[in-house]
Amino acid sequence: MKRLMMLSTLLLGMAGAQDLPRVVKGKSGWLFTNEELQKFPATENVYLEQMGAIAQVVRLLREQGIEVAILVAPTKASIYPEFLPENLKSNLDYKGNYEKILDDFKRMGVSSVNLKSPLIAQKSEGLLYLKTDTHWSPFGMKVASEAVAKAMKDQLKKFPEVDFSAEYLPPILPTSTDLLAQLPENQQVDFEKDPISGLRITSSEVNLLDETPPSAITLLGTSYSTAFDGRGLPAAYEKIFGKTLAIAAKRDVLNYAVGAKGFWQPVVDYVRSEEYQLRPPKLILWEIPERYLSFEAPPQWAIPSFPWLENEITGGKNDCLRNFANCNKTSSTMKYVMGWRVLDIVGGVNIYRATTEGFFDREGPIRHGGPERSAVSFWLPTSQTVKLDLALTSPVEQQRVQVFLNDKLINTTSQKLNDQYEYHLSLPASAGQNLLEFRYSNWNGKTALFPSGEMRKIAVTFFQLKLTR
Repeated sequence: MKRLMMLSTLLLGMAGAQDLPRVVKGKSGWLFTNEELQKFPATENVYLEQMGAIAQVVRLLREQGIEVAILVAPTKASIYPEFLPENLKSNLDYKGNYEKILDDFKRMGVSSVNLKSPLIAQKSEGLLYLKTDTHWSPFGMKVASEAVAKAMKDQLKKFPEVDFSAEYLPPILPTSTDLLAQLPENQQVDFEKDPISGLRITSSEVNLLDETPPSAITLLGTSYSTAFDGRGLPAAYEKIFGKTLAIAAKRDVLNYAVGAKGFWQPVVDYVRSEEYQLRPPKLILWEIPERYLSFEAPPQWAIPSFPWLENEITGGKNDCLRNFANCNKTSSTMKYVMGWRVLDIVGGVNIYRATTEGFFDREGPIRHGGPERSAVSFWLPTSQTVKLDLALTSPVEQQRVQVFLNDKLINTTSQKLNDQYEYHLSLPASAGQNLLEFRYSNWNGKTALFPSGEMRKIAVTFFQLKLTR
C-alpha cells in the first residue's frame, strides 16, 4: 500500500487530484473510470476502515452459523493496462495491490477468492471487461464464476447439487453503457458499444412438495453482480453473474445484489429482509469491487452503524452497548464536504467491537466497576496509538488502580475516597485483539461494607471511559 501511495502521489503531483475527468479515454476506443486511476484523499485510512469493518461483519455472520467468502472484482484498468493512456500507465503500478488485499483478508481470518489471476490467464480467450463500461463482460463473469467454484469446491459439498440447463442468447447492443453515458453526446459517437449476450437458466429438478427448501447460497454485491440492469436489455441479459455462479457451482444461488449503492447497502437490505429472517443462508458470497476499498465513496455507500447492524444480524441477541457515559459518537477519518456522519461509532473503536467485563449495569450517567478488575477487549486492523480518556472515583478507602494494556503496566494511581481522577493516556495498541484492564486493590466487602448496606463488590465508579483512534 505504501508503494502504491507513493506512486499515486507522483501521479497526483503531475496531474492534480481533480484533473482526471470522471471518464478517462484510453487507447483503441477503451474508456476507464477515474476511480481506478487516482488515489483520493485519506485513501489508506479508508482502506483500513473498510477492511476492518468487513472483517467485523464476517465475524458477526459466522457467529450466526453463516460462512462468508469475499469475491474482490479486479479493476478493469488492472486487467487491461495496455489500453490506458501512456501518461497514466507509466505512473501507476497495479502489481501487488490486489494480492495485498487478499493477504490482508487472510491475515484477518476472512476467506476470499482470487479472481484476478484466472481472468488474466484467459485474456486471450475473449473479452473480459466491456470497452465502454466499468463492468466485466458475460465471459468475464463466467471465468470468475468458474474460479469461485474451483476455489470453494470443499465448501460447496455441503449443499445439494442442482442440474441447470443453460440457454445462451445471442448478443445484442445495450441502449447505454455507464462510462459512455457520462461523456458529452457529441463525443459518444466516437466510441462503439460492445454487444452483450444473455443467459437463461432453469433447474431440471424441482420438488414441488418441498415446503422447506435448503438454504440458498446468497450472492451479495454491487452492479458487478446485477449487470446489466438499466441498459435497456431483456431480463435474460441482466444479473448474469448470479447465473454463471449457479452453473459453475451446480448449486442454487440467491442473487441479492443491488446496483448503484456500493457494497454495504446490499448487506443492510439483506439482513433486514424477510428472506434472511425466515431462511438464513449457510454461505454468503460477497462481491466487492477492488476500487471501492480504497476511495471515498458517496455518503450513502458508507459503512453502516455497527451497533445497529450487529443487532440486525444477530436478531438482537447480543448486548450492543460498548460505550459508557460521555463517549460522544463520532465519525471516522472518512469525511465529506457536506459533513456527513459516516460511522455511528464510539471514537472509531466500536466498529471493531469492543467487549467488556467487570462492569455493573449502567446507572444514569455512571457505571461501576469491580471487584478485582474491569476489562475492555477491542480489535484493530493495524498497530496504532489509541487514546484513553478516563474519569473515575473510588468509593472505598486505600484504592490503587492499575491500567494494563495486553498485560503491560501503563499507569498506577493511589486514589483517596470519593476524589475524582481523570486520565488522558496514549496506548500503544497492537494489530488484532487488545485487552485493556483496570485492576483494583480494594472493593466493597473486601475489608468493609458500604455504610448504605450496598452488597455489590464495587471498586470504582466510571464517569467516562472513551477510546479513540
